[in-house]
Amino acid sequence: VLEKVDVSKVKDLIMSTARRDGKAVIIGIEQEGGSSGKEIAYEYEQALRAEGFRVVIDQKTANKETSSKLARAAIISPVVKSGRVGVIYGSWKNEFLKQLVNFPSKGIHDDAVDALTGAYMLLTTKIAAPLAAENTLNFVRTAHQLLPTNLYAGRSMY
Repeated sequence: VLEKVDVSKVKDLIMSTARRDGKAVIIGIEQEGGSSGKEIAYEYEQALRAEGFRVVIDQKTANKETSSKLARAAIISPVVKSGRVGVIYGSWKNEFLKQLVNFPSKGIHDDAVDALTGAYMLLTTKIAAPLAAENTLNFVRTAHQLLPTNLYAGRSMY
């Protein structure tokens, strides 16, 4: 979602987007520096968890190598250039691409850069392996339930 809303509506937008996406989607919340950033991230996290959503907090300033927007953009730039990032259709797509193409530039928002780099960092450093393991386990459980009890019934080895 790439939408500019009044600060009083941000939480409502996050909650409605989470509900629309469903509980299978992990929610990444950016935690800005300072105590107010921690407080807001905590408030959003608690509201989302109360409804059963999985939440990961992105603390951008924790790692000096990835704390600036330019540093984060430099990490994902080769990934995008190699064609390993796709963009799905949405009413926000043109604005999203405009922000990426024009970064860094004065007078043009860079929320898309924050969102893309934040999502990439979360997927590659915080949730990729556990999510893959969970999905594999769920697949094995489902496949096991669909298999006949005796795989060799009615078959001969010779």
